[in-house]
Amino acid sequence: MTSPASAQRTLNVALDERSYPIHIGTGLLGKADTLAPYLAGQQVMVVTNETIAPLYLEMLCASLPAHLEVRTVVLPDGEQYKTIEQVSRIWDALLEAGFNRRCTLIALGGIFLLMMHESFAMPAGTRIELGLMFAVLGILAASAANVMQASDTARKRPMLLLLAWAMLWGTLFDVTFAWAVAGPPVFPAEPRYWAGVAYLGIVGSVVTFPLYFKLIRDLGPGRAAYNGVMVPVVAMALSTLFEGYIWSGLAIAGSVLAMIGLLVALRGRQID
Repeated sequence: MTSPASAQRTLNVALDERSYPIHIGTGLLGKADTLAPYLAGQQVMVVTNETIAPLYLEMLCASLPAHLEVRTVVLPDGEQYKTIEQVSRIWDALLEAGFNRRCTLIALGGIFLLMMHESFAMPAGTRIELGLMFAVLGILAASAANVMQASDTARKRPMLLLLAWAMLWGTLFDVTFAWAVAGPPVFPAEPRYWAGVAYLGIVGSVVTFPLYFKLIRDLGPGRAAYNGVMVPVVAMALSTLFEGYIWSGLAIAGSVLAMIGLLVALRGRQID
């Protein structure tokens, strides 16, 4: 059997000065060396919510070096608390604690919590780690494309022509791979299937991609990439409307913390 330590993987997201690692493994939250390399200064503020705090807050705080001054902010759990008032509570806690600009903020939760409930419900033997790895690799590929679109070389090329060639080669690769692995395609006759294909092809690609890449060229890949935090939340909201998805407490907590993290990140870049 593979031990948890040997099963750990690290994927590095290369975004120049905004580069960061993604650690995947078992029991990382309770290990002292997981967060230690990323802690700046002597002050740490952990932000979480009422659902996650009883489960993981003590474990996380215990794994931090003993010499650090650690404070916590526990926010309410629920969609109705995804407001700027909750972000203000974080600022107030930092001011009350006398933390300086070198303090470290740790968000305990976020996008992972959106998927945690579903992972618990998966049948035994499901290769969740493999799916997560492919998802992370997809994010890395998208991030690389974002950075390339913001380069001087890409700015000199017609955006629509670049996207057309990229979509053509991507489609050819997908068709070839799928045909080799699963055989010739089988097309359902249901109108819902073709309506979904049309939506993804037109609204989700032809219309959306030029708008997004223009946003990258105008704002830069760093700030434009923040919209990616919204993608799982919007996807699950659509699933609620059209597929009857039922939100769990963990999914709601993940949405709240993801939005708070997005607001903190955007606001942080405006502070001199």
